[in-house]
Amino acid sequence: METGRTISLRERIRINLVTAMENAGINQVQLADKLNISKGTVNNWTRGNNSPDVDMVPRICEVLGISVLSLYSPTEFESPEGETTKKSPSDLSEEAKKIAKDYDRLTDHGKGAVKLIMEYEGKAEAAATPKQAAGRPKVVPLPKVKRAHGFTEIEVFDQPAAAGLGNPVDIPPSHTEQYPSDYVPPKTNFGVLISGTSMEPKIPDGSTVFVQATPALDNGEIGIFVLDGKSYCKQLKKDEETVILHSLNPDAEDVDVPPLSELRTLGRVLGGYDPYTRDIIW
Repeated sequence: METGRTISLRERIRINLVTAMENAGINQVQLADKLNISKGTVNNWTRGNNSPDVDMVPRICEVLGISVLSLYSPTEFESPEGETTKKSPSDLSEEAKKIAKDYDRLTDHGKGAVKLIMEYEGKAEAAATPKQAAGRPKVVPLPKVKRAHGFTEIEVFDQPAAAGLGNPVDIPPSHTEQYPSDYVPPKTNFGVLISGTSMEPKIPDGSTVFVQATPALDNGEIGIFVLDGKSYCKQLKKDEETVILHSLNPDAEDVDVPPLSELRTLGRVLGGYDPYTRDIIW
């Protein structure tokens, strides 16, 4: 097997991604399904037409069961700057031995990419619990849910998730709200304010939905999504070729997800509260 050649960072990511998919027994359709993105996006990654965005990388690694560093590590096909390839430390797993190399052996380009990713993950690690930090770090720390004396206090994000047109989202402000504990499903992590009528009558305009944080949903589930920087509360409809954010209101339009778009799932909608009726919505 030919080794010692120089390859681009994009090609390195492609090789490591394909290798990790093969080791995990996950094909392109399955990976796209778990990430809630189109198959065309994954196909472009595996062909080397483009590479995953930085915020997508931790999600990919979580699905494939690999570290972020391994996705950027030199492959068995290269040896940076003419150096011979060394074996990985013996205490690494068999998978790690195939794709992981020492940081000092990376090219300057590769080192820069690793520093960027490690800085990104380090911010999340600082906010993670010791148990999380010992394993795979969370990209975004989950808000705390407090239950006491028959009431549950959760963090509600003030930036509305559009049940209609998408609302821009970056890091939205939030506040805490208290609800009777029997109103809030046990797996709730946070709440999101809803703006629009496209999910009526199930989810009324102005209501707050209770959300379980998860990076992927099954077909037909209702969730909170971010598409092209805009947030939506929609029902996920997908097959091998298309992904649609479906509106329950027959008078409202669906949102088609273009093949090369990055659709991010923030969580599963478990239920909600209508402040006008002062009751749960389902």
